[in-house]
Amino acid sequence: MPTIHNSTVVKLNVPDVINLILVKAVHLHARDDVHGLAQYARTMLRRDIPSVLPAILFHAPALAPEVASAAGDLVILDAWRDVNPSKLQVVVELCINKACLHERVNVLEWWRVSGMPLKYSSSAMDMASKLGHVRVLQWWRDSGLKLKYSRNAVSGAAARGHIVVLEWWNASGLEFPPIHHVTRWV
Repeated sequence: MPTIHNSTVVKLNVPDVINLILVKAVHLHARDDVHGLAQYARTMLRRDIPSVLPAILFHAPALAPEVASAAGDLVILDAWRDVNPSKLQVVVELCINKACLHERVNVLEWWRVSGMPLKYSSSAMDMASKLGHVRVLQWWRDSGLKLKYSRNAVSGAAARGHIVVLEWWNASGLEFPPIHHVTRWV
């Protein structure tokens, strides 16, 4: 019986072994190529997907949920939800932050409707604001979720000269704590 990663023992048939070898080969040559690995996962024979997908996810760090969230790859997030939802529950906040960092509104919406418990902090909106991601801010406002943000949301946007973001905050009707020393950015 083959051993996979530490002490986990899994029975593999010939197609599984071939696919696992291919996954490892792709991983070694394209360590950060999420789309290449995802493309490989999509081209597997349908009958092999249930048995091979856990091995692909387990052995390919480039397919980690936080990487998929940053890349906007909903296929990989769907796979994680189907194969190992407990892994997703551990990294929800990191995934949401990565989606905000990379302006992946589709990923934020995926998380909102995924049925998984959402964990997020003020970092998500603060980061989006600081980076000038108005679409992300608007998504948060329209999402119906409890909004979490700090004074850093506005001060970060001001410090980087994101006038459009400041206009968005002004028009949003949301309250925010007073910001000291705003005049030094004006």
